[in-house]
Amino acid sequence: MTTDTSPAARPHTRIDAVADDYTETLIRLNPSFATTLGIPGHETEYQDFSPAGIAGFAEAARKALADLEGLEPEDDVDAVTLDAMQERLGLQLLIHASGWDYADLNNIASPAQDIRAIFDLMPTETEQDWRHIAGRAANVPAALRGYTESLRQAKDAGRVAAARQVNIVIE
Repeated sequence: MTTDTSPAARPHTRIDAVADDYTETLIRLNPSFATTLGIPGHETEYQDFSPAGIAGFAEAARKALADLEGLEPEDDVDAVTLDAMQERLGLQLLIHASGWDYADLNNIASPAQDIRAIFDLMPTETEQDWRHIAGRAANVPAALRGYTESLRQAKDAGRVAAARQVNIVIE
């Protein structure tokens, strides 16, 4: 005789639904996120790194925060989810309001690395995998154009990364 000691499934709450919707939006806006999570269907795509794409992320954050407004946690998981989303999305919107998200350039984690590094996460076992890699590689120029447009907009607004960061990224 076996006894099932696994915990009962947690009911899906309204806060969970907002988090799920936001995750789906992130996957749509950032196809590399789907690749990182192992979700198929976006293997050749990049996010829009242009000012319009950056504004899309801010709009998604605003919508998620509005959807969370007035919701009360039903349990400890909800409380953590609500707190984390409000903190992270609120910070994202503060950065967006400052204009510094258009100037995202550094030596560790910025679009300059993301555009290249996603290839390290892509599978290489099958012919289809290599077609996906070739498809994404073909989209690198458009991703770089959008990123360059954002960096130029930031520069025009007086927001530029430190020269040391720029030089390290160039290297």
